[in-house]
Amino acid sequence: MAALANDIHDQSCAPRAAAKECICAMYHELIVDNDNPYKFALTLPFYCEDDVEIEMLISLPIDYPASLILTPSLKANFKVPNSIEDSLRAAVAAFAASRRTGDADADAMLICDVLAFVQGNDDGDGDNQKSMQRIVESIASMTSSATDVSLASLASLDAMDALSMSKSWHHSEQFTSKGSVFVGSGALIDGADEVLPLVRSHSNQDSRHRKATHHMYAYRILRQDAGRTIIQHDNDDDGEDGAGRKLAILLENMIGSELPTGRGELGVLLIVSRWYGGVKLGPKRFHHISSVGRDVIMKMDLGIGK
Repeated sequence: MAALANDIHDQSCAPRAAAKECICAMYHELIVDNDNPYKFALTLPFYCEDDVEIEMLISLPIDYPASLILTPSLKANFKVPNSIEDSLRAAVAAFAASRRTGDADADAMLICDVLAFVQGNDDGDGDNQKSMQRIVESIASMTSSATDVSLASLASLDAMDALSMSKSWHHSEQFTSKGSVFVGSGALIDGADEVLPLVRSHSNQDSRHRKATHHMYAYRILRQDAGRTIIQHDNDDDGEDGAGRKLAILLENMIGSELPTGRGELGVLLIVSRWYGGVKLGPKRFHHISSVGRDVIMKMDLGIGK
């Protein structure tokens, strides 16, 4: 019986192994993570700017070749909105689905097709073509904008560090769960233009923070204008899907939409750093992220009465 089970297992893995071998042979120089035998990542060159990277995760699931999962994600030295990443994933998924065959050699060629598609060398068809064009234009525009901001107001890392040092930071107690460590940090900000420099300085302040798996954040700014309260807010997951939105909801619930008495403006940046411990925590991670975030806000004494 055990021998029969092993034969069935070997047969189910054979197509995945063949596809993996073929893909590795063709794209060995692009593979950046090959620890999992059936899940790996390719770093794809992107033609609009050198400082934009696209990392595409490839998963060969147990029911392969019935399914093949391609999950592209953007890496850049500036904030890329979640909506652009979502659009990229949708465009690549639709493009891949139109070329899906379930053959190991064809899957390797599919990766080649996606490479060309993402780089703009193969436009695809119909809506895919338009979606990819919009994504490319958005990234190119944002890269140019980020460069302008960098040259104009962030001439060096020293400028970011100086801005960070000018703030009074508050920190949560460290929370550990199954090897993962969570720490929250927060500071008052004067405007949205301070967010990215502060996040970058925070994540690079020492070797420990540089080794963190994620630095997710959210900010909320309330400003009085002609008798009305103007609200600015945004968030970023930094790879921990959904975490930025959880922090944004936390800020909304705790700070609200009305300025505390005596304040004409209130801006709060909340960052939660996570060091992954090797064990997946599932939905509980959002509770831990919100918990250390709440601890920070309470320590900031914002006069919000919550």
